[in-house]
Amino acid sequence: MSDGANRKKRIAILGGGIGGLSTAFELTRTTALREEHEVTIYQMGWRLGGKCASGRGDNERIEEHGIHLFGGGYYNALGLMKECYDELNAHMGGWPLTFEQAFEKQYHSMRWYQPPDDTVPRATKLPSNALGPGDGTRFDSIYAMLCQMLETLDGIMANSGNPFGSLPLPLRWGLKLLKRLKYGDIDPMRALLTELRDELGKADPSEERLNDMFGRASEAVEALEPGSLLRLVARIFLAKEEVADVRNAYHLGNYLVGLLRGIAIDLFVKRQTFDSLDAHHFEDWLKSHGVSETTLPWGFAQAPAGILYAYPSGDPAQPDMGAGAYAHWVLRTFGYMGAPFWLFHGGTGEVIIAPLYEALKRRGVKFEFFHKVERLELDAAGKSVEKVHMRQQASIKAGPYEPLTRIGDHQCWGSTPPWQQLEQGSALKASNIDFESYWVDWSDKPEVTLMKETDYDKVVCAISLGALPYVCADLVAKSPSWRTMVDKIPTIATQTLQIWLDKSSKELGLPFDFPSTKESALGCGFAKPYDGLLDCYPLIELERWPKSDTPVSLWYFSDVIAGSAGEKLNFHQAGYPAQRRAEVRARSIYFLNTQLPRLLPKAVRDGQFDFGHLVTTGTPTLQGEARIDTQAYRANIEPSERYVTAPHGTTQHRIKAAESGFANLVVAGDWTYTGLNVGCVEATVMSGKLAANAIRGLSPSTGVIGYR
Repeated sequence: MSDGANRKKRIAILGGGIGGLSTAFELTRTTALREEHEVTIYQMGWRLGGKCASGRGDNERIEEHGIHLFGGGYYNALGLMKECYDELNAHMGGWPLTFEQAFEKQYHSMRWYQPPDDTVPRATKLPSNALGPGDGTRFDSIYAMLCQMLETLDGIMANSGNPFGSLPLPLRWGLKLLKRLKYGDIDPMRALLTELRDELGKADPSEERLNDMFGRASEAVEALEPGSLLRLVARIFLAKEEVADVRNAYHLGNYLVGLLRGIAIDLFVKRQTFDSLDAHHFEDWLKSHGVSETTLPWGFAQAPAGILYAYPSGDPAQPDMGAGAYAHWVLRTFGYMGAPFWLFHGGTGEVIIAPLYEALKRRGVKFEFFHKVERLELDAAGKSVEKVHMRQQASIKAGPYEPLTRIGDHQCWGSTPPWQQLEQGSALKASNIDFESYWVDWSDKPEVTLMKETDYDKVVCAISLGALPYVCADLVAKSPSWRTMVDKIPTIATQTLQIWLDKSSKELGLPFDFPSTKESALGCGFAKPYDGLLDCYPLIELERWPKSDTPVSLWYFSDVIAGSAGEKLNFHQAGYPAQRRAEVRARSIYFLNTQLPRLLPKAVRDGQFDFGHLVTTGTPTLQGEARIDTQAYRANIEPSERYVTAPHGTTQHRIKAAESGFANLVVAGDWTYTGLNVGCVEATVMSGKLAANAIRGLSPSTGVIGYR
C-alpha cells in the first residue's frame, strides 16, 4: 500500500451482523471501489450474523436466534442477496446453491379468529405476482407500493379470502341484494380499490371524492356490524362458526377501509410523511380514520405490532408503534415482489450470512474474529473517535481460519466454535467458554487498540443499540443526541423455542395441510408466551437425523421476554444468563402444556402436551417434561441480541448514518434512521447502504429503495 493521496481509505467496521456486512458489500461492489477502500470487519466470537446468526447442533439440526425469513417487500435485502448469489456463481468460482434454490416463495399465512368463539387455526393463501427479487427499484415511491398493495387486496377479494367470500350463502345473497339496491351490481370493496388507485394517481387527488368512495365501502361493511339486521339473522339461524365468519368479515372490512383511508388522506392529500405520522400511536391513527375500538384488538390490525415485537414496555398487552412505521410496513407487506414471504431453504446463517461472508472475503475484505469491542474512546476535543479498544478472545492456530463446514448443499456455521482451530482449543472447550456473551470476561490475551489515522480513517459502528450504552459510553456522555437516542428508543429481550416432533402436523391435529412439501405457513397473534410461529418441516430434510429417529414435523416459536424493557444489565452477575435460560425453559413447558394443544390438539394426553412426541437428541432416556432439554430454546438477552422497537414519537431520535456527530464515525443498524425505521433485516440492509453512501460522500438516497 502506498502513502499519500493514492492510499486506500481504511474502514474499520465494528460488528459482523447484517448492518456491517451490507456496508462492506456496498463499499466493495466494483473493482474501482475495492481499489479505493480497505475494509476490515471486527467480530465478537467465532461466527457472523448478529441476531441472524445460526448454527448446526446435534444431528446437524439448524439452531436459530429466532424466526427469520424475508418479506416480499424487502426490496433492498432481496436484491442484495440475489446479487450476492449471482456474483458467487458467475464470477467467483461457484457456490453450492443458486438464489432460486436458497429461497422458497411462500404464500400461506396462519390466522385465528378471536377466542372463545373460535380458536381453530386457519391458513390463508395470498396471491402471487410476476415480480422477482431484482424488481425492487420499481417501488421507490409510495404510490408504487400502494398500487401493488391494491392489486394484492384485489386478488384476495377475488377468491374465498375476501371479506365476504367466506360468508354462508344466505348472507352472501343478502349482501348482494343490498349492493344492487345501493350501487348496482358491483362489489363496493373491489370497486374502491380501482377508484382509489386512479384517484391517487392524479397530481392533486380530491379529498371529497376519496371520502365519497370510502363512505360507500363503509356502508357495505356496516351491513355486518354488531346490531345490523344481517348480524341478527346470523345469530338466529347460523352455526357458531358461521357467526364467527360474519363477525370476522365485519372487522376485516372495517380495518381495511380505515387503513386505506388513512394512507390516502394523510400521505396523498395532506402530504404528510411517514416521519410526521410517527408522532402518533398506530392505534390512535387507525381510530382517527374510522377503525372501530372493537376491531383494533383483532389479529390483522395487530399483526405488524406482533411481527415487529412492538412492545417497548416489554408488555405484549401494551403495543406501541409509530403510525408512519406501521403504514410503511403494511404497504410493503402487501406490496410484495413475487410472494408475500421468501423462506430460507436452510438456516439464516448459511442462506444469508455465509454467502455474504464468502463474497466479501473474495473481494478482499478482512475479517478479525474473536475481537470483542469494549470501548470507543474520543479524542481530547470530543470531535472524533481516537481509539477503539477491543479484547482478543482467543488466538487462531497458524493457517487461515475456516469457520464454515459443508453439510449437503450448504456452507454452515457451528453452534459452537471450531475448537480444533484455536490455540488451547481443548482447554477452552472443557471450560465451556461462551465467546458471544458479555457475561464472560475471560481472556488471557492483551487488549487490542485501534488508533485513528494509524489503523483506520473511518469507523463504522454496526453494533446493535442494546450494546451502545456499554461500548459507546464516551459518545453517550458527550453527545445529547446519542444520549437521547439511547434513552428514548427501547430495546427488549426475546425468546425462541424450536421443537422436532415424531408425527406430522396433520397427524397431530393441524386442521389444514399444504399442496407440496415445499410449502409451510407463518403466523402471529397465537398465544403467549410465544406469539409468533412458523411451520418449518421443509427444513428437516437438510438436517442429518438417524433413519430410525427422524422428525416428521418442526415448529419455531418466538416472542418478547415480558418485563425486559429498561433493564440495567450487570455483567458481573455471573448467574444471570443461566437464570434467564431457566425462565425460558419453564415458559416453554407451560406453553407446550397449555397453548400448543390449540394448534396440535392430537398431541395431547391427559389434557396436556405429550412430551413423548419430542424427538430427542443425545439423551433418549429422558421422559416427560425433561425432554424439553433435548430441543432448542434460548433467551436472547445479550446486549447485541436485544430487539430494537419503534414506539411513536421516537423516529426523530434516530441518528442518521452521516450525522453521528463525530467526524470519523458512521453508524449502521436497524436502530439508525433508515426511512423504514423498524427492527428487521430490510431496514438493516438499508442502513448499510446509507453508511456506505456516507463514507463515499453520496446523497443518502443513492441506491436505497424506500428511503425518504
